Amino acid sequence: MHRKYALYARLGCVEYYLIDPYEKVIVGFERTVGGLTFVANALGRRSPLLGLVLSFDDEMFRFIDPHGNFLISGIEGIAQVAEARAKVAALSARLRALGVDPADIIAGD
Repeated sequence: MHRKYALYARLGCVEYYLIDPYEKVIVGFERTVGGLTFVANALGRRSPLLGLVLSFDDEMFRFIDPHGNFLISGIEGIAQVAEARAKVAALSARLRALGVDPADIIAGD
């Protein structure tokens, strides 16, 4: 951790956080006039750079947007894309069964 701290301080890093998903603890460092300052408890803290709150839900670390909504994780995003693609495929098959080419609908013809 000391090597990373020195590197991040030298590079002018604005903030960085260490997240323990098992203990649900977040500590970090934020840039101040004197350099990087230790933040002992960053849980619930709003990132000055991102404007997002650092939090946990029942399962994992989460960012919370300014409206209080949890941002989805990368894994959740991949799952949502896969689900959407499956729905598109099913709808396309249904349209073809009805004699409609889905490409005609998308093209707006």
